[in-house]
Amino acid sequence: MKKTLLLLTLILTLSCSKDDEGTEIINANLSYKLVYTTGLLPNSTLVRSGNTITYETDFEFKEVGYDEATRTVTVETKENPVKIESNFYIEDGSEVDIKLYNSNGNVVDEKTIAQTNYTYTYEF
Repeated sequence: MKKTLLLLTLILTLSCSKDDEGTEIINANLSYKLVYTTGLLPNSTLVRSGNTITYETDFEFKEVGYDEATRTVTVETKENPVKIESNFYIEDGSEVDIKLYNSNGNVVDEKTIAQTNYTYTYEF
């Protein structure tokens, strides 16, 4: 009985270790896209996003404007970011949907806001 329990514990430990390692490999080398989507806005409405994307060895700052055709502000990262910090501004405080996608097309995070200024932070 004792040998069976030890063997079972060993099997479970090894299988968990393989899953953990596999998850790291699957999540490696992904880039991300942060998308703010608004409803229909008056032409004069100001919408901007200032974004700091941090990587292991450096960071980048991206100022992104509003695309009226798609009603979005889209921020794209290189592979393997460590942190995204996005300062979003919409002049009239309209409702905005926020989605963070990985390069596999999966939604990693999503929320809806209705604020003039909003800071979105995501750490990997």
